[in-house]
Amino acid sequence: MKKFEDFTDFKEGNWNGWQNGSGIRPGGELKTEKGTNTYWSGKLERSPDHPLGLQPSLFKEFVFQEDEERKAQYQVTFDYRIHPLEPGEAKMIAITITTETTRQLVNNWTEPDAELNQWHSVTLGFIGHIFADSSKQIWICTRGGSDFETFRKVDIDNIRVQRVSLQYE
Repeated sequence: MKKFEDFTDFKEGNWNGWQNGSGIRPGGELKTEKGTNTYWSGKLERSPDHPLGLQPSLFKEFVFQEDEERKAQYQVTFDYRIHPLEPGEAKMIAITITTETTRQLVNNWTEPDAELNQWHSVTLGFIGHIFADSSKQIWICTRGGSDFETFRKVDIDNIRVQRVSLQYE
């Protein structure tokens, strides 16, 4: 089995193929902290038009040519940081990883007592053939927040899409 790992840290303004989703305005932007840490800063926002409320805040397209690659299991890890709560924002929000076909999705709910302006790491794994159904994109998005709020401002950095050793035939 071939190893696959795609890592994005946004250093020197390199998006490494990640893009802002088209439905969220304003779109996210790259920011640099004191020192050299560059990260994506934007918002996760539920779509009013999608049946599951999904729309990408960030997405990247992957092109896998071989069946083995499409049938492999992948995990997505990244760091996120929650901005201070503003009026109308979700106190808790689901950070969701999915594809454009939305056949599979995984959520990580932010905790209401999560430290603000502190980086938190999350690992979200896909079980099954994430790319086998002709999906090509991985989306970082939300299904919404608790209490029906629909968005929250966040920062995202160090995105890693990695093939893991399990494979389904």
